[in-house]
Amino acid sequence: MGNAHSRDGDDVDAAAASKRLRPLSHTTADHHFRYTGVHVDVLRDFVKLYPDVAARDINALVRTVVVPSSNGQSFAEHLLSNPGTRHRVKDRADVFICCPRSVAVATLIDSLEGFSGFVWMDALVLNQHVRAPVNVDFVRRDLPKILAKVGAVHVVASPWTRPAFASRTWCLYEIFTAMQVGARITLALPQREARTMQDAFERCQGDELHYDFFLNMFSALNLHEARASAEGDDEVLKGSFAGKSPAAVDKILLAAVLKWLVQHVEHYALEPAKTQRYVDAMHEAVAWLGGS
Repeated sequence: MGNAHSRDGDDVDAAAASKRLRPLSHTTADHHFRYTGVHVDVLRDFVKLYPDVAARDINALVRTVVVPSSNGQSFAEHLLSNPGTRHRVKDRADVFICCPRSVAVATLIDSLEGFSGFVWMDALVLNQHVRAPVNVDFVRRDLPKILAKVGAVHVVASPWTRPAFASRTWCLYEIFTAMQVGARITLALPQREARTMQDAFERCQGDELHYDFFLNMFSALNLHEARASAEGDDEVLKGSFAGKSPAAVDKILLAAVLKWLVQHVEHYALEPAKTQRYVDAMHEAVAWLGGS
């Protein structure tokens, strides 16, 4: 997704970025430095330096690496404060990361295979030292601006049989908002899991992957049942879906997930009859859930 150190051919101006930088968390409504990107190799280096982190979730990464090493700042600020690492931050990210914090660090990194740009990721860009209720202005005003400015969202859709993001309120809000502002959304799997998914579709005979399977997968997407990890976030987030009911939001998000899955199945170039059988079963399941 472009050169690792530039966007539209311009090198990052680290000194200018540093001047604009302010401590940032989603408890504040600070307008400075909202669109910051941290180079994806920072994540890869975490795993090289701290091998045990790979199998642990993103919350563990924050607790054991990000917070201890960032001196009260966001990790992006920490990188900018060191002349040797300033080049790993730029004013605007290439892609916004939408990923439950329960996902393993290795899974996130694997889903970014082949990407060499800058990511907007809350664990790196927002100040993880701040502990306070989420700010309504951040949710309703700032986050839509971030998603619109960055313009691309990378959703980690693992596990493919029942994606974790579907039950997380933050993820559903980010995807819904990205759709509202016209950002490009990509649902991605770690490479190993993508191969497993393809193998399942190619090898299954008869009705092994049928209506009930897809019904179970799609039913995971339920805003009413979704939860945020931080206490108090749910009320703010669920009241921020542009006045739409949970059922209406589910319908919009189901359409996006259905489109992604159909594209994957069609990409596998299976026998036409098998492809059609899968697609029909998906549509049936979504229709039963009220998504079409």
